[in-house]
Amino acid sequence: MKICSKGEECTIRLEDKTSGELYAQASVRKDEPLPIERVIDSSRYFVLRIEDNSSGKSRHAFIGIGFRERPQAYDFEAALYDHVNYLNKKKQAEELEQEYQTKPAVDYSLKSGETIRLSLKKPSGEAAGKSTFTDAQSLKSSEAPTGWPSFPLGPSESLTKDDTKASSLENTVSECEDEFGDFQTA
Repeated sequence: MKICSKGEECTIRLEDKTSGELYAQASVRKDEPLPIERVIDSSRYFVLRIEDNSSGKSRHAFIGIGFRERPQAYDFEAALYDHVNYLNKKKQAEELEQEYQTKPAVDYSLKSGETIRLSLKKPSGEAAGKSTFTDAQSLKSSEAPTGWPSFPLGPSESLTKDDTKASSLENTVSECEDEFGDFQTA
């Protein structure tokens, strides 16, 4: 037994194990009941409605199929319901697309002369004076934390031999070399 699903088509194929020859098949069709029903008193047995369209006439028959283990029966049933869910979601997506296309577009842009006013509350308590974010100007004007080298922050600032930042950088680099030692003689 094989369940073949491609796009909107799904068929349950009963084939010969050795030759692979098709014995019977049942088609799952859109907007029609499933060709399979579970029996009332078991989760491992099903009734399958098979069809034969080869002779020009449409004939059908009901056969019973069963699985030895429950996990196999569950996988069989889950594969069919996955296909049905796919068809239902595709149908809903098409309906939503049509609904979206028929609705007029809403213009949310501001008209000339319109303004938006935002009122933001300041935090109260201890956290009111402290900010978790800093801006670039406060970084440029503030000193580097203790033990950290001071580097220029903006592209307009350059390091020269006469610059105090350059001399503090050289002092910091020489201190770092003393802490870690000379790696060239290793």
